[in-house]
Amino acid sequence: MSGNFCDAQDFSQIGKAKLFSYTGGIAANAVFYEGDALRDPFTYVLQGNVNFNFSGLYNVPLTFTYSNQEFNYSKPFKFNRLSLNPSYKWISAHIGDASMTFSPYTLSGHQFTGVGVDLTPNGPIKLSAMYGRLIRPVEYDPNIPENTPAYERYGYGLKASYDFEKFNVGLTFFTAKDDVNSLETEIPLEIGVTPKENLVVSVESTFKPIKNLQVNVEYATSALTENLNTEEFDGSLGPFSFLFNEKLSTSYYNALRLNMNYAIGNGSIGAGYERIDPEYKTLGAYFFNNDLENITVNTSQTIFDGKLGVQVNAGLQRNNLDNTKKSELRKIVTTINLNYTASEKTSISATYSNFQNLTNIRNQFDYINEISQYDNIDTLNFKQLSQNANVTVDHMLSSSSTKKQNLNLSLNVQDVRDLQEQAFTGAQNTLNTTRLLNSALGYTLGFPEENLSFSAAVNATFNTTTDVSSSAVGPTLVVGKKFLDNQLKTSFSSSYNTSFSEGLKQNEVLSLRCSAGYKFLRNHNINMNLVSMFRSGGASGGTNDFTATVSYSYSFASGDWKLKFNKKQKTKTPKAAKKKKVKEKGLTIIKLRYRDIIYEGNVFEVLSQIDRLRTSEVPYFKQIELNTLKKDITFLKYAAPKLINEKMIDYLAAIYHYFDFRDKFNDIVFNSVLLLKKDAARIDIDVEKKFIKLRQRVEQHQFKGIDPAQITTAMDWELTTYKKLYRQFVKERQLFVGHRWMQKQIEKIETFRDYKRRRELIRFRAINMEQAYKVYSDEQNSIPKVEAFLLMQLIEYYQELAKDKVDPNDYKLKYIAQNNN
Repeated sequence: MSGNFCDAQDFSQIGKAKLFSYTGGIAANAVFYEGDALRDPFTYVLQGNVNFNFSGLYNVPLTFTYSNQEFNYSKPFKFNRLSLNPSYKWISAHIGDASMTFSPYTLSGHQFTGVGVDLTPNGPIKLSAMYGRLIRPVEYDPNIPENTPAYERYGYGLKASYDFEKFNVGLTFFTAKDDVNSLETEIPLEIGVTPKENLVVSVESTFKPIKNLQVNVEYATSALTENLNTEEFDGSLGPFSFLFNEKLSTSYYNALRLNMNYAIGNGSIGAGYERIDPEYKTLGAYFFNNDLENITVNTSQTIFDGKLGVQVNAGLQRNNLDNTKKSELRKIVTTINLNYTASEKTSISATYSNFQNLTNIRNQFDYINEISQYDNIDTLNFKQLSQNANVTVDHMLSSSSTKKQNLNLSLNVQDVRDLQEQAFTGAQNTLNTTRLLNSALGYTLGFPEENLSFSAAVNATFNTTTDVSSSAVGPTLVVGKKFLDNQLKTSFSSSYNTSFSEGLKQNEVLSLRCSAGYKFLRNHNINMNLVSMFRSGGASGGTNDFTATVSYSYSFASGDWKLKFNKKQKTKTPKAAKKKKVKEKGLTIIKLRYRDIIYEGNVFEVLSQIDRLRTSEVPYFKQIELNTLKKDITFLKYAAPKLINEKMIDYLAAIYHYFDFRDKFNDIVFNSVLLLKKDAARIDIDVEKKFIKLRQRVEQHQFKGIDPAQITTAMDWELTTYKKLYRQFVKERQLFVGHRWMQKQIEKIETFRDYKRRRELIRFRAINMEQAYKVYSDEQNSIPKVEAFLLMQLIEYYQELAKDKVDPNDYKLKYIAQNNN
């Protein structure tokens, strides 16, 4: 169970909101599984939450989760949060567990436990500051290898900026230091964890040298001591020697970022340059890319009266900036996007991208043993060329209130070649070739008045490599129907595909899916999902899997339960009734405009007009808030028009708050996918290393990596210890193959069009829309907080999908030899 005290406090709400209110909910989820995958036959999760609000000022959310799965290992970074974020006008404070961002190269979203403040007055000066614990101490325990030991780390920082009329300048200062005495147990040297200290100073500016041209520049210098236990340096290593206690393990690193954008015509052109020194690091960020130089150019224009949009991006990236690595990697990326609206019914989009990787391999002993500068002139270069082309055509066959039809065609071609090039002669040998063709033809038929829809599609994939050619083809059918005034939603889908290799059938897969969701009594929801997978052929000969998921949720609020007492009704006299009738005739008449819509009438008439906006898709917790606002308005039915108009605008703003978020939710998810794509690539090598480390422990055990179920001759205590280790290995293996499968899926997403075509992301958006909006509402409309939430949800979502898509024993290593033991 966890308690989170986390929200923003706006003191202007005192006296305006209720003294006390609460909202919350409970949910139960059960999954039944029968099949051959490495999964528990039955899992369940019970969840609950309640949020207490005091005077509209403080929110105290409490949550609990109970499951038959184990989540009991510790980490140096905290996930349960205790936070206060009071604000008054242009002053915002962060107390407790919080995170702040000063710049990408200094403090960038690292969580800390302490205090912070943002001062943003209506003037040229802006200030931000923080102080707190960045990492809590974690003791080294050889019996729990998955626990990463950590020294306790504290840090503080300051950011100041001044906005002149034509430009602004900002200065950031951040420092962090580990406490060498924070651990009772010494960390072995082979673990690679040492106490560190860091000081980063950054200068940034934005200015417009000429009309329509904007320039952004930032330069940062980081002083990093890798081991505080080393001796002090007698002298000066860099520019911060007067501020920083330099040691023998201290190094200085620099980072530079420059972006220019010029608005022209119906678009813009831009260029960017970024250079980050090898080993550049800041202790104010969780992850950081270094040893890179990026040069980018881009342009976008809309022509032919807005019918054709053209976007071109090109970039060059290289590493090994200090020429110390055995290999050097260069990347060249070119992307062209075209979007053409042929008519109101037809739209066409096309994308072409060209990606080149050039790796120069250097044998260090060739350089050591060379006699002359010409000895190694015939060094080998390895080049990878990847081309991708995609065309999508959408055509609306018909659209009316009773019938809608749509046709969609998608073609994607990818060509990847691995070449070996001799630096001096230029001769090229093709090592590997992969060509992939994906095609899909889909048809959708909908009957809006009947709440009935059909969709059918045919998918085909052809894959040709240097050694083998394969293909897969199959249809998909989906039927959806809503009943009982849209309270009961049902769907059925089925797909079948057959795969071939060198023209010979390999396997067949048939899937059947049924789902139903029923909403009753406003705040009760029951959902059920059934999935059957039938596989034939392949190495296993054939497998069948069945998964049933049942869930129930209930949400509540302080206004839901009202005690009713039997009160003696007074008989109204005709005179009293006459007075009431006269009073009703005196309802205040109002007229207001909001977002170009005019509302006019008495209070109840205007409320009736506004309530047409409140569709069933608005989340229940939002409906509670709207009901409270509406109730407050009804009490003002005889008040002055100005006061009622203000309340009506607040009511409308609350309704549109959800719809505005819904309209930009696609963009938020897309940005989260791009963040995930970047982060997944960054930690890929660490994920592989962690898996290999555990695999080696299992293989080097006396049972040599054998499944414990197959071991019959062993002492109980020996087998118990091995079973625990083997379970850890199986779990880590699933995370590893799931990570690689996730990477493979998101690497295909380059543009917003690519993102919208991904079927698994369509389902992801539907599942996470409501919870994402709750995060958005709870976190002061913070898009970064929503993106961070969605990032974690995406990882869990793809990991869950991978369990049904990937054989955990079928994996390839990128960085470590496959036969490494």
